[in-house]
Amino acid sequence: MTAVRIPDTISSSEDLVSLIMEVRTYAKWFSLMTNAQRTGTRPDHQQPELTTTATEVIRASATDGTLTPTALDSLIADLESVHKHARSLTITLAAPAPNDVKRDIVAWTRANVAEDALINFRFNSQIVGGMIVRVGSRIYDWSFKKAIMENKSKLAETLSRV
Repeated sequence: MTAVRIPDTISSSEDLVSLIMEVRTYAKWFSLMTNAQRTGTRPDHQQPELTTTATEVIRASATDGTLTPTALDSLIADLESVHKHARSLTITLAAPAPNDVKRDIVAWTRANVAEDALINFRFNSQIVGGMIVRVGSRIYDWSFKKAIMENKSKLAETLSRV
């Protein structure tokens, strides 16, 4: 793992690519501003709008509170390295996961499984509840549908008592 910590709001590979693009855009603008200050000219470019997550990641890359083009280049390289080498999981839930649930799952996974994990969230209402986790070619099925299908006789017995 590189020195950069991926925020829990960045869960998937797509989220990370968006973050990298934001940081690159900011780095280009920052470089123009730095050059303009050195030469005493006024740049025509406005600062790009950043998400809260991108702002936090950029601030964290500043050494001693000072941001430099070199620090931004290093941040981009670190983010690209994470993107290239991160472990990827796919979690399928019965319904779309709210953002706070995603953040909690991402935080737990990064604390207990892999600190560079990227999680793609999917949903499939046919699993009824629970979750299915895919890591590489391995699939871990903790769905209610699987539990019901594996215990059909117990389900019939339970329903007959109702």
